[in-house]
Amino acid sequence: NTVVVLWASWSPRGRDVAERVREIARAAGGGARVVAVNYQEDGETVRTFLATSPFPVDVYLDTDGSFAKRYRVATLPGLLILKNGEVAFQGRLPEDAGRVVSEALK
Repeated sequence: NTVVVLWASWSPRGRDVAERVREIARAAGGGARVVAVNYQEDGETVRTFLATSPFPVDVYLDTDGSFAKRYRVATLPGLLILKNGEVAFQGRLPEDAGRVVSEALK
């Protein structure tokens, strides 16, 4: 099982994304790997953002947007939950993301 948070530093709704990723990681417990995928930004921009807002999970770059396109994530920050290789949730990162993750991974 994998939980993915898609984000971009320029997104106004993404300013508190590090805190929200921490909440998701706690909610997932050991039931899923939690990662963050940055949408279409360069490595230096991401490193600068993470220097002041570190994430408790691995961060990957989707520099050309192909990951977001593949999973049809059109709103940032976005949440994608894969359970047993199947999409269990995809869409906007909800305010109650911890609950959504817990429910999807049951």
